Amino acid sequence: MLLENGVPEMNIEKSELCTFEAKGMLHSYRRDKEKSGRGFAVIMMKDEDE
Repeated sequence: MLLENGVPEMNIEKSELCTFEAKGMLHSYRRDKEKSGRGFAVIMMKDEDE
């Protein structure tokens, strides 16, 4: 979808981390159910003039 909307491939990064397997680093509701923390993601477009 990013490529289709004009984002150059060199500006796209994808994490290979798995929230289920990276217990010491990431929260996972699938793994910890009600005892889990919460996560969030931020996606933004940066103005080239900045």
